[in-house]
Amino acid sequence: MNESSKLAASRPLQAAMVDLLVQELEGYLELVDESILQWTHNYWLGHMQHYRDVIARVGRIVDMDDVRYVLDVGAVPGHVSLMLKYVGLDVSAVDIAPERASRLLETMKIPAYKVDLDMEPLPFADDSYDLVLFCEILEHLRVQPVSTLQQVYRVLRPGGHLLLSVPNITPLMRWRFLLGEDFQGDLIAEFEKIETIGHMGHFRLYSQREVERILAHIGYHIVQIDRGGKEVPDKRWDARLLRKLVPHLMRNQLYVWARKPK
Repeated sequence: MNESSKLAASRPLQAAMVDLLVQELEGYLELVDESILQWTHNYWLGHMQHYRDVIARVGRIVDMDDVRYVLDVGAVPGHVSLMLKYVGLDVSAVDIAPERASRLLETMKIPAYKVDLDMEPLPFADDSYDLVLFCEILEHLRVQPVSTLQQVYRVLRPGGHLLLSVPNITPLMRWRFLLGEDFQGDLIAEFEKIETIGHMGHFRLYSQREVERILAHIGYHIVQIDRGGKEVPDKRWDARLLRKLVPHLMRNQLYVWARKPK
């Protein structure tokens, strides 16, 4: 049994594991293309709570089912793939430009596939994976996101799991939109990320209702929907009030756990 398998066998996947893994894996963060090195470090620091949430949810799925083969869609900078491989899961990575993290993925023996999710199908046989992670991807797609999620459905085995996350549209965002603020930030800056980091920034935000409708249309059975990630840090009066009134809605991530029917 290798070291990663020992770790997987000795400790259940839980949110606190991310903090333990940080010390073990931090050196791997340098194994990305120099052009995205600073972005990778910023992403690591800014998404630590998101990683805790993802690991905890994967842990619940692993506890209830026989999960071995995992597909991480939109894997770069590779942090989630890295952590799940380290705890003994058989992980494959898909990305529009996996070469940006090729040294990291090759070091951990994680097979990587170059796929433009807006234009190309997933290059895998039907019913290939026990679990697909589709975290922080949907909001970046600008052509046919429903078709991409249909591809994910196809490669999941019957009874397989989808863990999807998108930015949470908070009551604060809705309130300030009514007051005249832009809803989704600077779209020009998001398009410029194609050149600066290699993929589209946020193209469209999705409400919980929209995500539910898309998944139900495709045929997924939704198991659980909840919110996590970081609390909205805004200090203005309306943000403080909403954090008191609806604290569970003021987190920056929406998580959806769904299954492909058996």
